Amino acid sequence: MTAGNFGGDVLFDDTVQKPAMSLAAWLEAANRELGTTICVDEATATACCELRFRSLRADKAKGFSAPVAVFTPAVLTTEDSDVRHANSMA
Repeated sequence: MTAGNFGGDVLFDDTVQKPAMSLAAWLEAANRELGTTICVDEATATACCELRFRSLRADKAKGFSAPVAVFTPAVLTTEDSDVRHANSMA
């Protein structure tokens, strides 16, 4: 996500780039709907190499052509079959 001040002397505005902001808002809504505390997309789960994640679902998000997979951090002691280490998701 890119955020910051864009513009010049005449037009100066705080801006967040649209695709990432849309995904963040969609994940926030999914988080409330799923009753989770944290939910992330696959790219974020993969980047968090030291954590394990549990797959929750994949749904169509507005503005994205492919379904977005949603993950939540997994408790390290769980033996769930859908718990995967981030490095094994690629």
